[in-house]
Amino acid sequence: APNWLTVAALQQNPDAAAAATTPYTLSTFSSRCGYTASFCVSAPGTRIYSSVLNGTSLADLTVGWANKNGTSMAAPHVAGSMAVLMERFPYMTGAQVADVLKTTATDLGAPGVDALYGWGMINLGKAVNGPSMFVTEADIPAEFRIDGAYGDSQFVADLPGVGAIVDAGKPTQRTCSGPQCGLDVWS
Repeated sequence: APNWLTVAALQQNPDAAAAATTPYTLSTFSSRCGYTASFCVSAPGTRIYSSVLNGTSLADLTVGWANKNGTSMAAPHVAGSMAVLMERFPYMTGAQVADVLKTTATDLGAPGVDALYGWGMINLGKAVNGPSMFVTEADIPAEFRIDGAYGDSQFVADLPGVGAIVDAGKPTQRTCSGPQCGLDVWS
């Protein structure tokens, strides 16, 4: 279970007065995080400009663009963010990258992990800087714990110094080229 995420869809807050302090709220059609809150994040899912297929058969099939709504619009935001983070942190497992995405989310609703928004709205800008915390079972509210779903969150990252070649001979080969190499910034 630690390798999966559930996703709730967000919309801009329709209450103009509340939008100043709470710019996003759960979309009316969205599933709630509920029991899976400890594995749930939220992402924009309302009025997402997306590609669409038009027509009723192969003979009149056309492509276009339209605003779409749904968790089917929110989930690609999460999947794309996970892909960016897996590239950013190639030494992490999928579960560890999911922890980065969850622990750097912008909290919405009740403080901490909650039944509506889970960890909150994904924040890729914060996530690329690494995890905000290392999650253990004790960090999850008791009502959202799933027995046996939380593993050891410790990981080891071998971060070489300036001039080190990483993944030698592979398409991902790169050379650490500056004093920031100890900070895991690559060229």
